[in-house]
Amino acid sequence: MPESLLRGETPELFKGAHGKPYFSGNDLKGIFFSLSHTSGHEAVCFSRSEVGLDCENTEAKPGIEKRYKAIAKRCFTEDEQAYVDSGTDGALGRFFEVWTAKEAYMKYTGNGFSEGFRSFSVFNMPEVRFETNRFPKAPHVVYSICAKK
Repeated sequence: MPESLLRGETPELFKGAHGKPYFSGNDLKGIFFSLSHTSGHEAVCFSRSEVGLDCENTEAKPGIEKRYKAIAKRCFTEDEQAYVDSGTDGALGRFFEVWTAKEAYMKYTGNGFSEGFRSFSVFNMPEVRFETNRFPKAPHVVYSICAKK
């Protein structure tokens, strides 16, 4: 654990060009983090390399079951849309898996929405890995973590 934290000091936060927060201080270099929140749920991920995290409460999006296909068409690549549409059920869950993975990647890079949702596919990124799952005590919350392989 960094000495400054053991001494009870509050770490100083700075923001990158697109707003990604990072720690400053000699003993905090090399500690990366990402934050996310959604309708009463918060998450934080710490890592020794760049990391991105996003979570979405699937129950807190009124009417999304009627709109998700149009959103996917506007924001997802063709292979991501095909994944959402695959199978006979669970399409809304697959939509949130892709959505959170895309947001996690944008947080990982620190470029935010300046990158554009359709400019990359989460299924064609050999330099990073994704973990997508649901919170154990809140299965209606989908999260994705993006980190370097």
